[in-house]
Amino acid sequence: MKKHIPLLALLLASQLYPQSKIDINDLVEVDGKMYRPSSDKLYSGIVYDSYTGTGEKKLEGFYRNGLKNGEWTWWNVLGGIDSTGNFRKGQFYGQWKFYHSNGQLKARGSYRNGDGTNRDEYGLTAHGRHGKWTFWHGNGLQASEIAYKEGEIVGIWISWNEQGQKEWEGTLEEHKIAEEEARLKAEEEARLAEEARLAEEARLAEEARLAEEARLAEEARLAEEARLAEEARLAEEARLAEEARLAEEARLAEEARLAEEARLAEEARLAEEARLAEEARLSEAFQSKSFASLKGQLPWPAEGKVISKFGRKWNNELKTTTNNTGIDIKGKPGTQIYAVMGGIVTTITDIRGYGNIIIIDHGGDFFTIYSHVTKIQTNVDSEVRAGDIIAYMGDSGSFNGSKLHFEIWEKDQKLDPEKWLVKK
Repeated sequence: MKKHIPLLALLLASQLYPQSKIDINDLVEVDGKMYRPSSDKLYSGIVYDSYTGTGEKKLEGFYRNGLKNGEWTWWNVLGGIDSTGNFRKGQFYGQWKFYHSNGQLKARGSYRNGDGTNRDEYGLTAHGRHGKWTFWHGNGLQASEIAYKEGEIVGIWISWNEQGQKEWEGTLEEHKIAEEEARLKAEEEARLAEEARLAEEARLAEEARLAEEARLAEEARLAEEARLAEEARLAEEARLAEEARLAEEARLAEEARLAEEARLAEEARLAEEARLAEEARLSEAFQSKSFASLKGQLPWPAEGKVISKFGRKWNNELKTTTNNTGIDIKGKPGTQIYAVMGGIVTTITDIRGYGNIIIIDHGGDFFTIYSHVTKIQTNVDSEVRAGDIIAYMGDSGSFNGSKLHFEIWEKDQKLDPEKWLVKK
């Protein structure tokens, strides 16, 4: 029978205090005790909390009958332990450890019925401390060693600076006396500083008086200089007015000269327009031909190297067959792109994977398509001629840099552009 007693005790504890686990923010606090949500039952079980955004653990502990009980642990945002210790019936009880953010131990000691109040210079709760407490700097060196009895300092108190040098050793009463002496010394230093300040104010006031006298004398001098300067200004204005009159006469003469130059330039412009019109008339023979009759004679739409030809090919990277409905011409960014034949721009748009696109209708159900272009130089419904610059080479929608994807369509059929372009 005796060997079954521990098992029965364990079963009884599991019934009285089931090991449930809940987010502490979901509990409801009433009169300092925690209840389950939407329930009048005091909570017993594990609680936890996590940092928003990262989901990293923030705390974990245990409640018994609505009060903190047993071991609790807090973590900082970097994942290191911030503090760990025990509670008994909601009070700090037993050994606790506190840590710096770099993981170094910050403080270690015991509580006896601490209520979490009366923070010390380390930012830690001091109420209920009992026995020896040791504190450390963030560099791992010991900071102080203090004995407590029911939250009050007793016996010798020792402290060291961050370099390991002892700064204080004595009782709390001796420390209070030292603090009072330091306060009186500080007050005396403050009195002497105030006397020095008042003496300095008197010196500065005298300097200000002398400076004011010097300022008034300077103002009188400047006023005289201003009067003389005004007389000089009026004389200068008269001189400048004469210069302006002469400059106006020179300007009118220059305008007449420029007008004559403009007339001659206009005559030259009209002559150049007549020459270009004649050249356009002579090229009409090529423009008037049908697209179908120019197979193998069309000019190339851009300078560059063909990096992908028309038709199906095996892609070693994708391990599949891909179909290119045109050709890809690799070139420098900003390379000029030309219309291969005259026609009407029917479409300017942007398509995923092709970037900016221009489509030209050449009549007879023939179309040319220019993709990945930039700085488009034409508009929808505009008429273009063979050799017109319609855009520049870019990388819009391209995965391998600056290039032109060029296609030729006859109705819905995709044609091999290299069979239509003049051989290089």
